[in-house]
Amino acid sequence: MTVNASQRRNQNIQNYVVLGLVAVVFLGLFYAAKNFVRKDPNVRSITYRLSGSATTIVVAYTDADGKSTKPVDAMLPWKKTLQIPRSTTVILTATNPTQSGTLKCQILIDGKEWKKDETIKSDRVSCAGIVP
Repeated sequence: MTVNASQRRNQNIQNYVVLGLVAVVFLGLFYAAKNFVRKDPNVRSITYRLSGSATTIVVAYTDADGKSTKPVDAMLPWKKTLQIPRSTTVILTATNPTQSGTLKCQILIDGKEWKKDETIKSDRVSCAGIVP
């Protein structure tokens, strides 16, 4: 049996439609399953943020294990997101060795601002709290 160009084109269209439907069903199942995965209620998403006009900073913060990191050199803007257990004391500290420019720190919980501090022409800024 000979298949003409029109029949081939129709068959290709049908194949693409079926493939598209399979993809939609797969993605739907994927996102539905993702919503059933529950987050640990005892852990919060903590985002540390530093911004400002200072040129050189040194940063230290509380890591996911509740321990202070060693101070590291960084550039602004700086950001770090970690999963940290509730009741953990978190501290974000940035020093400005040049003492010129501005420096602002923020701690966000689940994307919402929780703690903040700002300084102008000072050598240090710090944000801290106990994760609720």
